[in-house]
Amino acid sequence: MILKYNLDKLSNWCIGLLLLAMCLELALNIHSEFYLKLVEAFQDPEINIDISDEFIDLFDLAGVILGVGFLVIIITSAVLNLIWIYRSSFNAGILQPSEERVSPKWAVIWNFIPLLSLWKPYVAIKQTWNSTFNVNGDITRGLPMLFWFWWAAWVLNNILSNISFRISLAEDFDITRDIVIFDWIIFATTVPAYIIFIMIIHRITTKQVEIQNDLQVSGDVQ
Repeated sequence: MILKYNLDKLSNWCIGLLLLAMCLELALNIHSEFYLKLVEAFQDPEINIDISDEFIDLFDLAGVILGVGFLVIIITSAVLNLIWIYRSSFNAGILQPSEERVSPKWAVIWNFIPLLSLWKPYVAIKQTWNSTFNVNGDITRGLPMLFWFWWAAWVLNNILSNISFRISLAEDFDITRDIVIFDWIIFATTVPAYIIFIMIIHRITTKQVEIQNDLQVSGDVQ
């Protein structure tokens, strides 16, 4: 028995991009907070503020760079995460074949189907975890509460991000204040969602690589 995919390098990219995305989101929130303070200062007649046009241009450019960079990193991260989900699920299927298993293809596809995306991807991850750490156990058995917390944070983060994007389409400064606050709430869900997912990626990858190495050693001995 040989696992098809070595997830070592892929997992490093996934983890690195998730950490980078988290840092960029924090930077964007800080930039938005300063932008809000600047606009409020300009609008307040009691505040005498003297800022050069060059500074404003640089500040705007920084926001554009952060925004575009964040978008590129998020998209790249999502693609690589889905590849990791597919490959780790495929390996898990080799370790523990089962008719109850969500196929690697559907482990990815479920993420794009409304409503079903709220729990089906979690089922796929759960089965991958169970098969990786207990090949003779039940692939449907429950996981620690930490996993429920992670998935709740992940789903909530996606829902709130979509709401924030729709609200941001309205060009109203009063709404901008609300968006900045809303984005900090979103970031509060990003941190646990990303950190726990990083832990899941690392643990599953490490275990599957360990299993693969053991299988290769056994094959060499034979």
